[in-house]
Amino acid sequence: NAVVALDGHEALARFHDDGPFDMIVLDVMMPGIDGLEVCRRLKASPQGVLTPVLLVSARSDTRSRVAGLYGGADDYMTKPIDLREFAARVDACLRVRDRYFALAERLSFFLGESMPDDSLRALARQGKLRESKTLRAEVDRLLDKPEAKRFVKEFLNSWLKLDEINDTDPDRELYPEYAGDWWLVNSMVEESRLYFADLIAGNRSARNVIDADYTFVDERLARHYGVPGVFGPSFRRKSLPENSPYGGILTQAAVLKVTANGTVTSPVLRGVYVMERLLGDPPSPPPPSVPAVEPDIRGAATIRELLKKHRADASCASCHKKIDPPGFALESFDVMGRWRENYRSLAQGSERIEGVGRSGNEFVHFIGKEVDASGVTPRGGHFDDILQFKKLLLQDEEAIARNLTEQLLVYATGAPVGFADRDDVSAILEKSRASAFGVRTIIHEIIQSPLFLRK
Repeated sequence: NAVVALDGHEALARFHDDGPFDMIVLDVMMPGIDGLEVCRRLKASPQGVLTPVLLVSARSDTRSRVAGLYGGADDYMTKPIDLREFAARVDACLRVRDRYFALAERLSFFLGESMPDDSLRALARQGKLRESKTLRAEVDRLLDKPEAKRFVKEFLNSWLKLDEINDTDPDRELYPEYAGDWWLVNSMVEESRLYFADLIAGNRSARNVIDADYTFVDERLARHYGVPGVFGPSFRRKSLPENSPYGGILTQAAVLKVTANGTVTSPVLRGVYVMERLLGDPPSPPPPSVPAVEPDIRGAATIRELLKKHRADASCASCHKKIDPPGFALESFDVMGRWRENYRSLAQGSERIEGVGRSGNEFVHFIGKEVDASGVTPRGGHFDDILQFKKLLLQDEEAIARNLTEQLLVYATGAPVGFADRDDVSAILEKSRASAFGVRTIIHEIIQSPLFLRK
């Protein structure tokens, strides 16, 4: 069956009122709105981006053909029309419907790490996935399925490197209390997974990446965080004490362990991690001739003192102006993410600590110099501790949401977000603004975006 429109305005109206259609044939010289512009508008919508479009025109020059194809057409045919060629091109365009099955697979692998289920395959077969309302309903269904736990796990591994949490062990001289504490390590990871799943389920704002007044803990992690009244291995949502530094992904123990090497913490490593993965502003790589700054475990100098000398090199100063502030703000957390007031050292300090660790080893270490977690952001914002630093970051909530959007896009499509994608990313953010950049809303708008639908 064919539906006929006499001009561009009627074509757009019929598409939105009478669709979906298996394909669309447009004359470039349509009255009202020409066929090229109609094609562009159709392809800008979630429903139209999956609908094959064949442009027909008397213009046979290369420039017109290229303009049509770049405008979103799937094929371009010149007049006079040969009916056999026209039929062949229509058949070729209809084969593009296979993209519905590709979309079903992409959606299922994104949100469930599996092949499409029967419901999703049926919708792809019927061509209904191009309908925005149907696509939104399927996204909600997939996010509410138990398989969504796999999405949360794999996305956090990709984004936050949580799969690297066991790559290092705490030094048994400096941190004997952590030796073999797998309950704590496993609890760290589970906290992050439950927390991100809660951001999705409750459509909570992306600002919760940086700070929140709650988290998920069991008994072991609650003791680690100094949260009272939690007993047993079961996790529960728990309000944090006032002025607790642990709200938000930024200061979750799993993130703080992944960004330490087990012996020392480094503001450089943690700073680069925060800039790349939480703020979306990766620093330039260091010059090959400049050696890395290694913390002094003997306790003779703090990492801040060592970095001050390092920044005297002009080639290092500009990057460290961005890297150091988040790294310094996180210095109040040790290699396992527990709050500390002082460093520990192996050679000197104000107090000698000795005993037998969890693994049965004898240890000796010293209480070292006081931690200084203050700093100045590149914009000139002064902070004395992590709480003040979080407040400075949250002055630009859109930047936090933009980074989360781009991280999800990379994971969903397997492709980096390029300069040419900036308008589509901005459109996702604008459509998410009314929900205060709710994480579930961001996922919906990513899937409705051409960046996802066209991959």
